[in-house]
Amino acid sequence: MRFRPSAHLSNPLARPRLPNGILLAIGGWSGTDPTNSIEPYDVSTDLWMQVTDQDVGPRAYHGTAVLNGSIYCVGGFNRVEHFNNVRRFDLSTRTWHEGPPMYHRCYVSVAVLGECIYAIGGFDGQCYRPETNHNVESYDATTDKWTEVCSMHISRSDLSCCVLSGLPNMDEYVFPRESLSIVSLDVCGLRRLFRTLLNSAVVPSSTRQDVKD
Repeated sequence: MRFRPSAHLSNPLARPRLPNGILLAIGGWSGTDPTNSIEPYDVSTDLWMQVTDQDVGPRAYHGTAVLNGSIYCVGGFNRVEHFNNVRRFDLSTRTWHEGPPMYHRCYVSVAVLGECIYAIGGFDGQCYRPETNHNVESYDATTDKWTEVCSMHISRSDLSCCVLSGLPNMDEYVFPRESLSIVSLDVCGLRRLFRTLLNSAVVPSSTRQDVKD
């Protein structure tokens, strides 16, 4: 694997041109500290380039997504602070822009669905609290706002997610949250459910007994 040294990025004419299709490695943990390094990989030339902006601080354990020609870095950690923000990198101008606040999240999973970015789960750096780590937020680039959407059933951090679409049997992968509501029933609720099911069963009256609380 070859590596291209850093160009003098203050001069736009000296910057390496980015091809249409690239991989980007953004931030992360390097050695004993988080890094602000940004390296694009050009498949056609088999080269990694260094395009790090030294004015941007280090960030690790964040989520990344591409939407409408911009790269979004969501949440993260810099050894001192657990971030509650999103930073947008405009590929056309190669400039960073600060986005609206969100929940503090690192180890967050991010995915794009439709025209929105979803931040799912994560760790706030304080304690594993259900109200932080099982919630989900949606970012709308047209309004530049985060909106809290339906939470997951269990808390998660350091998770992975993906978008599933276009399958002819899509309904087999979709389970309404209400269909799983039985897991939230207490013991008395389960007894009432069992009593209802048993009393509605078709069995001989001589052998059927009502179940009482």
